[in-house]
Amino acid sequence: MSVPFFLLSKALGSVCIFVETGARISTPSMTGRILYPFSSLFIVQNETLLPFYPKAIVASIL
Repeated sequence: MSVPFFLLSKALGSVCIFVETGARISTPSMTGRILYPFSSLFIVQNETLLPFYPKAIVASIL
């Protein structure tokens, strides 16, 4: 549901930040895979997702 609004915002020049859900531990979400190339900042909550998102930043409370 967020994909069209994210892409519209990006097309209008907004800074778009995506935070991958903490429920994803070993595989990326479909939304994350779609929006990764368009994100100004991409945040994952688990280091095991870095091979899928090499430019992502890890931000976790654990």
